[in-house]
Amino acid sequence: MPDSTKKVNVVLAEDKEIIRLNKQFLQKNVSTDVLTFRTGSTVEIVISIETARRQATDENHSLEDEILYLIVHGLLHISGYNDNNPDNYGKMKKQQDKLFFEISRCINAERKKSGYC
Repeated sequence: MPDSTKKVNVVLAEDKEIIRLNKQFLQKNVSTDVLTFRTGSTVEIVISIETARRQATDENHSLEDEILYLIVHGLLHISGYNDNNPDNYGKMKKQQDKLFFEISRCINAERKKSGYC
């Protein structure tokens, strides 16, 4: 993430709000799972809670895990990753999976108090 970032806000929104933001800022009149914006030194990661819930069910994991996965996705976008073509998507997904599993391992270790991350 760029050095100028001082704060990251995560906003859980309904599909209706995601569609509005997507249309306003990206000229896409569709829902999506996550949008990321930089405003000065603040990063806003807006997650569709409805889409996250559907994706968690489809992937057979918890809503908490899906939200974490989408937060990582948003942070990668703000760090310069892009998923606008198959090659970029593959690179971004590989990094997203790596970071997600590392963060999950740390969270689970902390919860269990069974080790360090």
